[in-house]
Amino acid sequence: MAHWLMKSEPESYGWSDLVRPGKAKMDLRLWAILGPNSEAAHRAGYAAMQQNKLWLYATIVYANQGDEQTNWFTDSFARAVAQAAGLDLKKFDADRKSGAADQMIQEIDAEAQAQGFTGTPTIGVSKSGGAPSYFNGVPTATDVAQAVAAA
Repeated sequence: MAHWLMKSEPESYGWSDLVRPGKAKMDLRLWAILGPNSEAAHRAGYAAMQQNKLWLYATIVYANQGDEQTNWFTDSFARAVAQAAGLDLKKFDADRKSGAADQMIQEIDAEAQAQGFTGTPTIGVSKSGGAPSYFNGVPTATDVAQAVAAA
């Protein structure tokens, strides 16, 4: 299951019933499409991923998310979330500023544009290693469960 996400919390779709028992794997890809603020959030997500804590980091961010039209994702907010998630702050700061973070931003943007995505969340379901089939719009938990069962 590929899930292109910017704003919505994964649990809001009821996917834990699929992921926790191992019926599906969720792949979170942060797409920085809302300008510098979302790029900062993407970089922080990348840094959390390097410490195997992306999901925890994202959950804390979603619980405290500000208005997308403002620059709510500040450096102090990013570091506070990292500290709350138990991340090594020195490594977190270095990874956010790394060339590898730049590369991931470029790769995800290129892939999303190649797929013709226009916004987030964009959700697709596939068999392991297969090409995903993407939903038009935001699916319900039932839609996703049916697609997983059919894959």
